[in-house]
Amino acid sequence: MVNKLSVIQMRQQIAERQQQVRFSIGQNLKKYREEKGQTQVELSDLVGIERTSVTNIEAGKNNMTIEQLLYFCEVFEITPNDLLKDV
Repeated sequence: MVNKLSVIQMRQQIAERQQQVRFSIGQNLKKYREEKGQTQVELSDLVGIERTSVTNIEAGKNNMTIEQLLYFCEVFEITPNDLLKDV
């Protein structure tokens, strides 16, 4: 049986790991965007989202949807694995 303290600790660890994953994916997205010489505005127009969404995804503040992930991959001519590299 799991006690209440270990559940709280587990949730904290998961929350920290989620933040790490979001940050890594965001950094990968930014790297590919910069390699293509695109601005956040240009990328947001191509993907059909607000520029602030791109900013927040790159900063690791927001998750991207599966649909957005696939659009980003299409724009950069990469696979989802490329965006998830080093996660």
